Amino acid sequence: MGGKAFDDLRISQDALVRTEKFRALGQMSAGIAHDLKNLLNPLLLYTELIRDAAGNRDEVLSIAERVERILTRGLETVERLRDFSRQSDEDTEAVPTDLNSIVHEAVEISRPRLGNTKLVLQLGTPPEILVRPADCVTAIINLVFNAVDALGDKGQITIRTAVSNGGGLVAVSDNGPGMSREVKNRILEPFFTTKGDSGTGLGLPIVYAFTKRHGGRLEIDSEPGHGATFKMWFPAK
Repeated sequence: MGGKAFDDLRISQDALVRTEKFRALGQMSAGIAHDLKNLLNPLLLYTELIRDAAGNRDEVLSIAERVERILTRGLETVERLRDFSRQSDEDTEAVPTDLNSIVHEAVEISRPRLGNTKLVLQLGTPPEILVRPADCVTAIINLVFNAVDALGDKGQITIRTAVSNGGGLVAVSDNGPGMSREVKNRILEPFFTTKGDSGTGLGLPIVYAFTKRHGGRLEIDSEPGHGATFKMWFPAK
């Protein structure tokens, strides 16, 4: 290959790499925007609770602590963008994590969105797993909000943790309308949504990417008329 041809090839390869980096950054930015929206919406509802509890100092302090935890997770979510700009490996910040504690935190953040939806916790004794806690919280929130949307403010959501195949399992189930085979086959495609203009099509792809990034897997069980169950499994630390 001649010198000019080699230089042309190198230039085209460099351009392709830059294009892929911009595409990846765009997808990550969209995902982070989606996660931040899921955290900020409950904050708005908590500000209403603070106003309602203005005469009760203990209640105000309790709500303030919840708000502080949500803001901390929001800052950790934004940090993912800085990780990307540094080209660092996100897995380097994975730490031994208790799934039950993460579930409680996700439920606390999600509660203002539940409305009339009944929430049931069935927490077992899963082993500690190696994940980024902030990402795990947002993944569970995504699954809970997805279930809330499917139920339409009525029905029941069940969150279960357990030991499974030597690892840790967290499952989010709803008794809503379920999914057709066609929807189930496409549900993990980025930007595919059944919610019209109100949906982003990013929640479940974010959950899938999170499980894969930490050596886990996401399983989906759903049939029309029989609700849906999303199971995240991770190897023990």
